[in-house]
Amino acid sequence: MAITVEDGSGLAGADAYVSVADVDAYLTKYNPSTTWDALGDPEKEAAIVKATRYLDLVYAERWDGVKKTEAQALDWPRYDADYKDHPVPSTEVPQAVKDATAEIARWSGENPTTPLINTKTDDAAIKRDKIQVGQIVLDTTYAGGNESSTDTDFPVVEAILDPLTIGGGEVERG
Repeated sequence: MAITVEDGSGLAGADAYVSVADVDAYLTKYNPSTTWDALGDPEKEAAIVKATRYLDLVYAERWDGVKKTEAQALDWPRYDADYKDHPVPSTEVPQAVKDATAEIARWSGENPTTPLINTKTDDAAIKRDKIQVGQIVLDTTYAGGNESSTDTDFPVVEAILDPLTIGGGEVERG
């Protein structure tokens, strides 16, 4: 699988915010993983594409600014985006997006069969309903049970990306 890394021009065929080398360098510095290191390039590339797609799906309505072109495949680059009160050039993908992609790619590469976004079922939907009239028994099981959502949560990614989201990273000045 060959990936096409967004170079800041708004590529119509881009499917990744970072290359394998980018993720390798990031993980070596911030979050070493022997599991990631043991993966081959095709597995790493698949994880990077999955991570990029995750960011575009989850943050689509939260990113600051607007997409640079209508034809570009990914959400970045963007116009009118700020990072910690500084404008993000519309010719680049911010380092924070690249770092977040690396974090999610690592997790995805280490957990290749676990979806990043699960299709949720309606917790209120009845899975099983048992009614007995003699000695009155009502036994209802709901599809969601009492379990919380199984969507994958990435607090480090949230922290990395907060300054690039609408309302994120704003500092109160007195």
